[in-house]
Amino acid sequence: MIELCLIQSSDEYDRTVVLRGVNLCAKNPLGHPSHDSSYHLGLPSSPDTAGQISFVGSPFKLEDAEVHIARLTAWGFRAVRLAICWEAIEHEGPGKYDEEYIDYVVALLHKLKEGGFRVFIDPHQDCWSRASGGSGAPYWTLVACGLDPNRFQSTQATLAHGLWNGSDGRTKDEKWPDMIWQTNTFKLACLTLFTLFFAGRTFAPKCIIDGINIQDWLHEKYLNAFGRLADRIAEDGELNDVCVIGWDSINEPQEGFIGNSDLSVLREEQSFRTGPTPTAFEALKLGMGQKQKIQKYKFGSTGSKSDGYVTVDPEGQTCWLAPEEEPGGISKWGWKRDAGWTTGTCIWAVHGVWDIEQATLLQPDYFSKPVIKGSEEVDFLSDYWVPHWKLWNARIRKSHPQAIAFINPPVFGHPPTLDEADENGRVCLSPHFYDGMTLINKRLHSFNADAVGLARKTTSVLGGAYLGLENIKESMRHQFGQLTIKDTSSKNPDNGLSTDKLRSYPAVLGEIGVPFDFKKTDKLFGLIARGGSQHNYREQEKAMDTSLTGCDGKNAVGSFVWAYDCHNTKEKGDGWNGEDLSIFCKDDYRTKIPSMEVPRYMYDLLNIGARAQRAFSRPYPIALVGRLRHLDFSMDKSELTMEVEEETLPNPSTSTNRSSPVWTEVYLPYIHFTPFKLDAGADEIASLSLQPELSQQSIVFNPSSILASSASTPFSAHLISAPEKDPPLGLEIWSAETGARPRIDIKVHVHLQEGLPAQSGGGLIFEMVAVGQILKWRWVTADKAKEVDGEQTNRGVEVNSKPVKEVVPKEGKLRKYSIKIEKWLGHGLSGGLAQKISQILP
Repeated sequence: MIELCLIQSSDEYDRTVVLRGVNLCAKNPLGHPSHDSSYHLGLPSSPDTAGQISFVGSPFKLEDAEVHIARLTAWGFRAVRLAICWEAIEHEGPGKYDEEYIDYVVALLHKLKEGGFRVFIDPHQDCWSRASGGSGAPYWTLVACGLDPNRFQSTQATLAHGLWNGSDGRTKDEKWPDMIWQTNTFKLACLTLFTLFFAGRTFAPKCIIDGINIQDWLHEKYLNAFGRLADRIAEDGELNDVCVIGWDSINEPQEGFIGNSDLSVLREEQSFRTGPTPTAFEALKLGMGQKQKIQKYKFGSTGSKSDGYVTVDPEGQTCWLAPEEEPGGISKWGWKRDAGWTTGTCIWAVHGVWDIEQATLLQPDYFSKPVIKGSEEVDFLSDYWVPHWKLWNARIRKSHPQAIAFINPPVFGHPPTLDEADENGRVCLSPHFYDGMTLINKRLHSFNADAVGLARKTTSVLGGAYLGLENIKESMRHQFGQLTIKDTSSKNPDNGLSTDKLRSYPAVLGEIGVPFDFKKTDKLFGLIARGGSQHNYREQEKAMDTSLTGCDGKNAVGSFVWAYDCHNTKEKGDGWNGEDLSIFCKDDYRTKIPSMEVPRYMYDLLNIGARAQRAFSRPYPIALVGRLRHLDFSMDKSELTMEVEEETLPNPSTSTNRSSPVWTEVYLPYIHFTPFKLDAGADEIASLSLQPELSQQSIVFNPSSILASSASTPFSAHLISAPEKDPPLGLEIWSAETGARPRIDIKVHVHLQEGLPAQSGGGLIFEMVAVGQILKWRWVTADKAKEVDGEQTNRGVEVNSKPVKEVVPKEGKLRKYSIKIEKWLGHGLSGGLAQKISQILP
């Protein structure tokens, strides 16, 4: 079971675990991509059609799971954030669960468990639902909230990809604008839905359904649906705490109207503006069929700029559910609406926010009035999100008591303050980060901005500007660090604390990624064209590396790349709202082998469909003895540097977890650390078993004497995986002609800063083992250094020594060391290498 400490998590051996993984997501049911009108025609708009869709087989079919999991493993991922939409579980109607889909999820988790993956489950949504231009909730939830999704397009209550047909001032052939789906967050449907979900009791007390407020009704359905899935996983008995380590909170929660102090103007938080952009009040009037002249925007490298106006005329149609749809307040979906909830009209007019006939705004600050006595303003996070999370956390832990609660606050928002009883020592922050300029403009810039600082108002536009790629990378690290820190404003009692004290939880980046459909631009900007060479992702690779570098440095946090989509194509991307962020594309074959077949050769496994692999397939410590204090990786140099601090450890003779020496395990990808190019067909996979047995042959160095006199002196290793008759790991490869495995050729520099034992107390041995793409090491001692019986060969020193034991620092002491691993550039070293080693070893 994963344990948590400040910033990092640890495994059953007290090793630091760095969760580097990928998002697996299914936002659409099979056969209904958002760019096709079937996306909306396939919406289950009545109980009669609600059972005709299915999410079974998404993110991939069970029969194809082996190759997908093998590919993800080969790329270095050991963790998955599994995104599951509420609609996938409960699309047929309230309380009607898709048991076939639930069984599919359990079977998929078993496949991931067999592959050695750790998983946390994400209750995913974007803009509430497919019916409101995003993903997440079932269609019937919108009807329950008094809305009619069939009229969203005419009233611009939301914009839908599949219905983007050139109306409303656009030319017929106008392309679906990049990222315009995100503007649905500030359109009427989403504003209403999120307000009712989080704060219906406060702002819509007249909205009563089945005898309770709509807020409580929605929560009851939401918690019961995901609770059914959690129960089924628990009932399996073999998944919780072994494979499933926790559950995320609701994905990227939105405030809706909450906190809006003036409905007549655009909110400051609404910084991304593109296309028709109504104010909240204009959205209310459009929703009641009133013609409006709305400002348009374009988003470019310097932000949003006005692009004139467009007139939108719903011609009297409203987006509110007609009374005849629920005769006597009885819905065909099975609920009963209270007589005080008037359908066919705007619920916010019913609550006195505005006057429909006069088209006047009566209470522009209605949604910003504090609900807690003594408060000066509404705080969405503490007033509404935290109470929601408490209900969610209690329901999940009913099924999974030791689940890690991954916390996903509003984008760029501060971590919430939670009660210790709710935390139970099992909370991990999981914020999201995308480089907005790259994501929206689809190109790599030589300048960028501190988006987190600007959103939190801790920097100015000028102070938050960065020029040059290296400065942008440093900015990324700074921003990622800020995401894990509490509110430092003057109103926060923790203001003034050190960074370490302000970090209240361990952290991972729950989502991070870049688009692959870069725009064709003048070469002056170093950009490439979509639709050019299908394997040319150099600029995307730089962008991905720049973002992922932010996880390194002192942050040293895990990350989950968005996303792996086995259905991605170059023409249609991920099949959802024009996004193209998948690191896999089935059109990017480098051979003629179909992507769903298990490839015979390692080259094919590593390269079929991979995009920007040098950036996302990065070396990192999978499990580390001690704590990771600093991490650096240079993609261009293929160089990994780590700073490690080992705290006082349990006595190996008495600790059940540490009864034998424990290895640090580091992923070293072939793509960075092989001395030669892996040519297609040169290396054959022996097996797809993903659980390797540790090779007993190893490389050992005794750095005690040189470190005592010169801590900066490096020692070097030329490592070769030990040959075996039956390689147990799919990543173990060998030449089909000679039977010899390819090498991971590296040079290792170790700088031991503290924790060197007295020379009279025995030698300090640094032992290393290379198994496929995994490098393992540990600090051990023999009774005396001279008793280590080793033979110098062209592979370094093969150990045939007496049993060794783990070195444990004395009570209150630390062992601090840094290690740098770089690609070995010298070859043909059969004789020279032994000489080099003999010059270093005592």
